[in-house]
Amino acid sequence: MTKDECFELGYITRSHGLDGEASAVLDTDVPQRYRNLKAVFVEIRGALVPYELSSVKLNGAKATLKFTDVKTAAAADALKGSVLWLPVNMLPPLKGKAFYFHELPGLRVQDEFLGELGTVSSVYDLPHQDLLGMDYKGSEILIPLNEDIVKGINREAGEIYTRLPEGLLEVYMAAEGDEDTESDDADDETDENLSDENEAESAGS
Repeated sequence: MTKDECFELGYITRSHGLDGEASAVLDTDVPQRYRNLKAVFVEIRGALVPYELSSVKLNGAKATLKFTDVKTAAAADALKGSVLWLPVNMLPPLKGKAFYFHELPGLRVQDEFLGELGTVSSVYDLPHQDLLGMDYKGSEILIPLNEDIVKGINREAGEIYTRLPEGLLEVYMAAEGDEDTESDDADDETDENLSDENEAESAGS
């Protein structure tokens, strides 16, 4: 099982008690959906390792997990900070405009005013703002993921619909142009230095 086939359920915060239980935070609006969970993947050094669960106790978005093969507080504490994953097929299907982040990469971006722009390359789940990464003319454009800008998706058509703020693309393309100009200036300066050095060597000869 790979991360591409899974979604991020939450993460372990610390050990709980002396018998190998672990405290976790679940990143879901409906944590009760997972109260009868029997197993979960724990990310350890980049690999998803299956762990059997003997119990799940919920308190809002917080959970106390009892892993069958974790017997001590020290063993549970070794899992601190580990991300919890579940297979994508365990997510309830969504309809209409609602979507999961893992559905977005690869969708074509259709803007209300600008038409087809590019393709979703990635999604950034950040603490203060979620962002959509779009591949546009060889550059990555970051689009705020909120309902005012991202209007919905069409799964059958493979499209996501946006209403980009005025000037957003221009800001990114202008920044890209400035970088190219700086690079060209640096190349010109290097060429001039080499020319000066060659002239000095010729004069010395």
